[in-house]
Amino acid sequence: MTAPALAEIEQALIDLIKADAGLTYLKTVETLGQRNFDASSGEFIVVPPAALLLFPSSELAGKTLDRKFYVWRPRWAVIAVAENLRGAAAAKRGGAAAAEIGVYDLLDDLKKCLAGARLSLPSGGNTIVELVGEALESYRAGRVAYSLEIIVITEYQA
Repeated sequence: MTAPALAEIEQALIDLIKADAGLTYLKTVETLGQRNFDASSGEFIVVPPAALLLFPSSELAGKTLDRKFYVWRPRWAVIAVAENLRGAAAAKRGGAAAAEIGVYDLLDDLKKCLAGARLSLPSGGNTIVELVGEALESYRAGRVAYSLEIIVITEYQA
């Protein structure tokens, strides 16, 4: 079994989120890139509610003395973006109508979807998603973004 490619892990995460029955309200699920992020203003350019994926780093450790088996731990940020014209409080907590999803609801639903998930990858392999933490990414009147950090634990033979 070889190490899976980052692109196939990212696509598997996107597919998992899109297929989850608890996240059907998402309008945008895609990788974070120049098209949906303005680096000069720090704004996410998406139709919310949205989930954007970013690969910031990974850890690699040998499992055996001969360094033939490895545990690879790529870290991912799943950025949850919500917006509500009633202001930041409604963007965080949601509104009175069921369709007014707040970023806290989105984070909870993403955690339910991803915690302990086993990804189906074309390269095979043994993978499991571990939740790590959450952090504020962007905050302005009516729009809030938090990241959910996850690790996709992967074992492979070199």
